[in-house]
Amino acid sequence: MKHANNQTLKRVTAIGVIVALYWFARLPTLADAERTDLASRFSFFRIPLPEMPGVEMKSIRTVHRDMDHFAAWISSIGAAVAINDLDNDGLENDLCHVDPRTDMAIISPVPGSGDRFKPFELKPTGLPL
Repeated sequence: MKHANNQTLKRVTAIGVIVALYWFARLPTLADAERTDLASRFSFFRIPLPEMPGVEMKSIRTVHRDMDHFAAWISSIGAAVAINDLDNDGLENDLCHVDPRTDMAIISPVPGSGDRFKPFELKPTGLPL
């Protein structure tokens, strides 16, 4: 009888620990009104990124002939943007973006942060590619 009570106590304790861990591991939830209030503080708008003048834009990238049937898909990927403090002014107001339409990495000021320098292409010269 004592052995059965001991086993039951262990099982109940294990179930209690599992329930407690589940309770603490749940993702937090917000009420709809609180979620709407938080979301109202943010907005997004479209700003065109600087482009290099005189560079031809391609809609389909040149790929290896074995990948021609994937050319449209490959052309739709590869874009990237990073915002940094490249001019060391203490503000993250410098932009590096990769444009798959030109196959270029372009460094420029963030739009709206002033014309501090002209956009230029980042060329990895001297690196083995």
